[in-house]
Amino acid sequence: MSTNVFLSYASMPAWVLIVLMLIGVALLCLGGDKLTGGAAALGLHLKIDPVIIGLTIVAVATSMPELFTTLLAAVMGSPDLAVGNIVGSNIVNIGLILGLAGFFWPFKCHAHLAVQEMPILLVVTIIFCAMGYSGGVIDRKEGFVLLGITVVYIFSIVRRRRSNTSASVEMLEEVPLRLPEMSVGRAVTWVLAGGVLLAAGSDLLVNSAIVEARNLGVGELVIGLTIVALGTSLPELATVIASSIKGQSGMAAGNIVGSNLFNMMLIGGGVSAISPLAFSPRLFNIEIPAMFGLTVLLWLFMRRFDKVGRVEGGALLLAYAVIIWTTVRAAA
Repeated sequence: MSTNVFLSYASMPAWVLIVLMLIGVALLCLGGDKLTGGAAALGLHLKIDPVIIGLTIVAVATSMPELFTTLLAAVMGSPDLAVGNIVGSNIVNIGLILGLAGFFWPFKCHAHLAVQEMPILLVVTIIFCAMGYSGGVIDRKEGFVLLGITVVYIFSIVRRRRSNTSASVEMLEEVPLRLPEMSVGRAVTWVLAGGVLLAAGSDLLVNSAIVEARNLGVGELVIGLTIVALGTSLPELATVIASSIKGQSGMAAGNIVGSNLFNMMLIGGGVSAISPLAFSPRLFNIEIPAMFGLTVLLWLFMRRFDKVGRVEGGALLLAYAVIIWTTVRAAA
């Protein structure tokens, strides 16, 4: 059922639905950018350490497109689209985005990322998948557990930053920041405007994607794993490309690891706490193993080679192509 009382999606031709999906993606990107900028500026006004702003406020704000889209899909009774967006975004982030970054702009990985952050990502991935496998749903209690893990993770970041004795401080200080300076009033306006754009964009994208999937006879899970996941991951793609062009490709891996963590902990946990997320059994045939496999593969590249070069990037891109091809073929 559509949540928009002004648009009758079911009566629209396919090309109009595709245009609305593209508009929805554009609004999500713009809304995420505005919300991120406004939230970062408010953090500066509150005298919060700029590095902590980048690692917490900005990291959370850049996950808002996925959050709005996943939450709306879950509330509308489309759990396949909701879960598909989370799992698909993580697959896109590693397979496509880091694959492209490594293939075109080879980069070295910070040792701390492989030793500490990647194991955390692996553990969280196992917890998220285990919750979905047990009973086929992440319920409200499990959602709050994931949110609790999010709080602990953010607290550990702040503690490491303030300790000044941790070996990870150098890596934390390398986080690329573009913190805008603006008045409090303007910052609040940006946050509110970003929220409105995110709400509008997620409404357009989710509603048009659901109707298009039904018209094409394609499952909502496939749409969530492919089109919606790619659309909501565009901010991460833009950030990685921009960093790579500036010769800061090494930061790409950190951005992606953080994004994947928040996708499962914050988005998965937050949405489940409001509306339990049901997992389709077929996810455990292809996509869940693929998400975990890509995470392990990235960790092995970091541990063994300390880099993601053209060979590693090509391997990630090939793996992504095989996963998408297998997903679409299995749904045919």
